[in-house]
Amino acid sequence: MTQPAAIGLIVGHGYTKIQGPGRTTCFPSVAAPAPTHEGHLVDAPLGAPRATVIALDDGSEWIAGAAALSTAPNRLVSILDRARYRSPSFVALAREAIRQVMPDPAPMRVLTGMPAAWFADAAARQQLADAIVQAARPWGPAQVTVAPETAGIYITTKRPGMTLVRAAVLGLIEQYAPRGYRVSLLEIQKLAYFLESAGEPLNLEFAKARYGPYSEKLHHVLQGIDGHFVRGYGDRTQEVSLYPLPEAVTEAQAVLAAHAEIQARLGRVGSLIEGYETPYGVELLSSVHWVVQESPAARQDARRAAEAVHAWNERKRQFRADHITLAWGQLHAQQWI
Repeated sequence: MTQPAAIGLIVGHGYTKIQGPGRTTCFPSVAAPAPTHEGHLVDAPLGAPRATVIALDDGSEWIAGAAALSTAPNRLVSILDRARYRSPSFVALAREAIRQVMPDPAPMRVLTGMPAAWFADAAARQQLADAIVQAARPWGPAQVTVAPETAGIYITTKRPGMTLVRAAVLGLIEQYAPRGYRVSLLEIQKLAYFLESAGEPLNLEFAKARYGPYSEKLHHVLQGIDGHFVRGYGDRTQEVSLYPLPEAVTEAQAVLAAHAEIQARLGRVGSLIEGYETPYGVELLSSVHWVVQESPAARQDARRAAEAVHAWNERKRQFRADHITLAWGQLHAQQWI
């Protein structure tokens, strides 16, 4: 028997995002009745995307996404409350998304979401599920699961194992942020940088970047655990607002409990950043730490460290010289330099 294709679908107020077998795509969540003349689609203006007509079960025809924006700007349909799930425009958006990742008919297992504030409304949940089933009808039966919507695309991949690196990243987040606090991409990048600098072999390959030390490899680690161990990372099209899932933290703690050396390094990072637990603070600390690794003069003299930080780029000139001196002193006091 053919296994249903796993689909993650969000028809949001701004964008429609879908993750299907081998493809992820995103387009503006706008739809419009297809502009026709004597039964033929009217072409978009020169240079605009070619429109694909979406035929619905009630006989209406729609266009969606960028084509709708350029072809029929006065006829756009965008409904911002729960009534949207009953609108043909919503079904058209969902059907267009499915078309982009499912070239052939096949049963589907669809994970979708709605704003958390609406999730308690059982009628709205059912209307959303019914709309997705209707949108998927040309491909075959669809099993729909509705969940409270979180940042980014819903994950339909298999849950990964809890490796030592993943446990260490979760340990950093949990140690840094009180339960319920969300961590930015900048903050987790700097925390991981310090853990690797403390001797933990994360192999993340940090490089000098605009906001300080940055690892593209860490992006792939976070992308792989989003939806399984953390929430809020998404696809980086929106600001990252990361928080760990409680069951994942428990699992990570069990892994870390068997590795005293990692716990000691996590403790060193925690002691270093005490009083610097903000995006400004950890960027400041990590930037000073980076320049003193590059420059023996900066290692010996806080004024030279301030000069090196300010020479990094325009952004780094936001850091006051006295703040750099304090960060330099913290790094010395904690024996990081």
